[in-house]
Amino acid sequence: MSRIKKQTLLFLSLCFYFVIQPLAEARPYGLNTPEARNLAHSIDQVLEAHTHKDIKHLMTLFHPDVRALWSNGKVMTTREELQQVYQDSFLGYRDFKGRWLPEFIDIEGDTAWMTGEMSWTAISIQSQQPIYLTVRSTYIFRKVNEQWLIVLEHSSHRRSD
Repeated sequence: MSRIKKQTLLFLSLCFYFVIQPLAEARPYGLNTPEARNLAHSIDQVLEAHTHKDIKHLMTLFHPDVRALWSNGKVMTTREELQQVYQDSFLGYRDFKGRWLPEFIDIEGDTAWMTGEMSWTAISIQSQQPIYLTVRSTYIFRKVNEQWLIVLEHSSHRRSD
């Protein structure tokens, strides 16, 4: 291969690596932007619905085509399945308190995704003992009529008990 061809190939490779590739990557939003706070507020509403055991409000936060996958083995492929799982979980605790700490948010048009950690406490109705749970979650959203709705929920539960 001639020296000019090698230099051209090297130049094109470097252009791809330093110019094209970074432009193709997702550009995360700062966590303190209005868009990011709006997405985080959606998860705050999920926690509020848990606090009040308000299944109707909770389900308004999910897209009609929602799917959920939890590390405890639960997989919900319909909105009805997800609603039933949440209704059943509401029966097992009282005095729920939760906190959401977003770590990464990316928004592209009417689609967004967010990762973070949720910590919550509650009292088990069966044992009357406190429950402490830290959940690492990823949410994918779709904007419908100016409201961000959860399309996919993935959670990895880490119990402290």
